[in-house]
Amino acid sequence: MHPAALATLASLLCAQQGGHHVRVPGETASAFHRYSLRPAPRGLSTVDVVGPRGAHADVFLGNQRQMSEPLPLHFRAVPDRTYTVVVRLAPELTFQQEIATRDGMHGTLEVLAVCPCAAEPEPPRPPPRAEPPEPTPPVPPPAPAPTAMPEPRFRALIAAMKAESFEDKKLVPLRSAAAHHFFSCDQVGELVDLFSFRPGRLAVIKAVRGRVADPENLFQVYQHFHFSTEKEEAERLLAE
Repeated sequence: MHPAALATLASLLCAQQGGHHVRVPGETASAFHRYSLRPAPRGLSTVDVVGPRGAHADVFLGNQRQMSEPLPLHFRAVPDRTYTVVVRLAPELTFQQEIATRDGMHGTLEVLAVCPCAAEPEPPRPPPRAEPPEPTPPVPPPAPAPTAMPEPRFRALIAAMKAESFEDKKLVPLRSAAAHHFFSCDQVGELVDLFSFRPGRLAVIKAVRGRVADPENLFQVYQHFHFSTEKEEAERLLAE
């Protein structure tokens, strides 16, 4: 409604009320409504709601709906409480007003107009934004397969071991090389053949344990042991 029309309607309301009306606490008035109180018969607290033809009213006390009926309506109220009255002519034409009841008083709420802007339909809410799925961590690449000591370096190791006269001394360069390199089963067999006695031959197996690049070929290593007891001991050591 245009502001000038609202002002005219408000002035008419004031003229209708007259200059000698004594306002009772709880009475309210605006360009859209007038709420008045007067003594009620039998001392009850009652309320009438009147308004435009075809309007429908919902009455609430706190958050509880007390009634929902077309206008006019009449109800017995709890004294000294605040009710909320919602009057609708259409989904887009709504009036809402709080009214105070008084003990032994009858209240009349006259809805004079409804505001076409009071209940504008809410704009549609956008759908909730879907959170993007957490990225799957990349699968780490498989560890590279170990490779046997390059042949030139292995030949140098063999030469260093052959240069030693005692078998326990031959193990020194082997243990040093095993700390940094892997060996193929063919290389392990050649290392075993450098030793003539059982302790040295099994010491080779202990030195290369866990450093064999092709364990699927361990059967080739066992062929370098001529006694079954040595072969079984070698198998046990390599299985640990």
